[in-house]
Amino acid sequence: MPQVERTNRSELRIDKHALDREVCEQPERSLHAGQEAARLASVRDLAKDRSKVVAAQRSLDIRTELADAGGRVTEAQIEARLMTDEERIAAHREYIEAERNVAEAEAERDAWRERGYMLKTLGDLYSAGYWANASLAGERRVIEEREGDEARRAVAQQRRRMTTANRQ
Repeated sequence: MPQVERTNRSELRIDKHALDREVCEQPERSLHAGQEAARLASVRDLAKDRSKVVAAQRSLDIRTELADAGGRVTEAQIEARLMTDEERIAAHREYIEAERNVAEAEAERDAWRERGYMLKTLGDLYSAGYWANASLAGERRVIEEREGDEARRAVAQQRRRMTTANRQ
């Protein structure tokens, strides 16, 4: 089996404080993921063909062995022996492994594609001033809370003075 390149999941995370860098790197990373998926699809197709060839060759070999041994040869006998044939099983396992690699590479390619969509959305939010408005709203809220706390302290202090004055 050929070496399979995997992306570290942390590479898919977007640093929203460096959108310019992320946007510039996205096409190359997405291209690489697509090329890897295509390469692994070719490997899978070759493994599938090899599995079929091995199965056909082993089927002929089994048919010849049974015919040379004499007696009647049935498709059920050939199929039963073929299902337990080690060479056919090994070739089929290679195909299954290649199929899994393709599925993972396609999922990775799709993740990079989705990351591109997210970068566009984040860029749109940045252009619309989403974070600027949110940070201003947050600052406003902090100021209002601080002013509210000061006002509550002033009211409480005034009540204490009035209470103290009424007791006297």
